[in-house]
Amino acid sequence: MKKIALSLSLILMAYAGDYTVTITGKGKFGDELKALIEKYKTSGDIKVVEGVKPKDTSIKEQISNFFFEKKKKETEAQNARMLKEGERIYTNSCVSCHGSKGLVKAYGRSSQIAKLSHDDFMDSLKAYSQDDSDSPDIQNRTLIMKQYADMLTSNQAEAVYTYLQKINKK
Repeated sequence: MKKIALSLSLILMAYAGDYTVTITGKGKFGDELKALIEKYKTSGDIKVVEGVKPKDTSIKEQISNFFFEKKKKETEAQNARMLKEGERIYTNSCVSCHGSKGLVKAYGRSSQIAKLSHDDFMDSLKAYSQDDSDSPDIQNRTLIMKQYADMLTSNQAEAVYTYLQKINKK
């Protein structure tokens, strides 16, 4: 008896949704399976996709992928919340001096805050909060900026920085 190996990916329609199944049939079973597939593939109940290798993922990989996708969605949601918070803070506290995109040098002296590196941005806020310089010029700027720097948490400062980076990429 001639042995026939048959490997097909089938999409079976069911009440619960679509299923992809890989079946390998040999010998008489393979012949019968092939005849059934030929009979039903014209009815539209099944779709035959030939030449597709089945996914060979272990349960461990499937679980890992599930948690990876879940974490990815949580991170995306967290980033969206951060951007919204950064926009709210920037609009309410920063835009009047630094402009709509953080590219205005406040009072003609400060940096274009949107062009600062992450570390420089965070260090500037920290410096305003801690500055006790005797220079009148530094004191005047510090008095204006100190109140804003003091009220921001590190997470809020991150949110503002992230927001500025996003709006300046457009």
